[in-house]
Amino acid sequence: SELYRTLSQTKDYYDIYRFNTWSIDEQGSITGIHPPHPDHESWEEYVYCMLKGWRISPLQGLIFSRKAYERIGGFLDLPAGWGSDEAIQIALSGKKGIALISGAKVRFRRSGDNISSQVHSRSQLRARVIAQLSLLKWIMERIDERRSNDVPFNNDVLRNVAKQYFRAVLPEIMRVGNLILLINSFRFAREAWHDSYGKLTLT
Repeated sequence: SELYRTLSQTKDYYDIYRFNTWSIDEQGSITGIHPPHPDHESWEEYVYCMLKGWRISPLQGLIFSRKAYERIGGFLDLPAGWGSDEAIQIALSGKKGIALISGAKVRFRRSGDNISSQVHSRSQLRARVIAQLSLLKWIMERIDERRSNDVPFNNDVLRNVAKQYFRAVLPEIMRVGNLILLINSFRFAREAWHDSYGKLTLT
């Protein structure tokens, strides 16, 4: 199979591998083709592309080492598991990057029962928003720990795309209608990008 061929070719070097993926509905019909992945990607490149919306990598399309999984302490604890797929890829690719299993695709079913299909109530929206902000804060901590002159780009590039992501999430934060969440969100933005409430532009 393509999986074992890739593992053999790379001599099991990587801690995490991934397939390209398609979305299917309850009947198994293809509803979406996710952007194809490169053969190899560093965690920084993945973060940049993921925050831009250029990466969709559901857990079903990932293969990773149990030893590496235990080394990083498992999945990041996020409300309802929102963002855990993205976090596990960042954590596991920190040292060696992510490798592609080419020539095969995984079909990801959006059945209406998984969390990707369930954002119908305000409480579900609130859980997703909190997860998005928690993931973003965790990513910012990883960026701050990174040497700024590391290739392929400096930390400002990652901080700027993270700020763009926060701006995109902000309308959903306001839709939740929770004042404490809104205040904490602006406090996070001020600490992350040294913006005051009045200076945080949304365009």
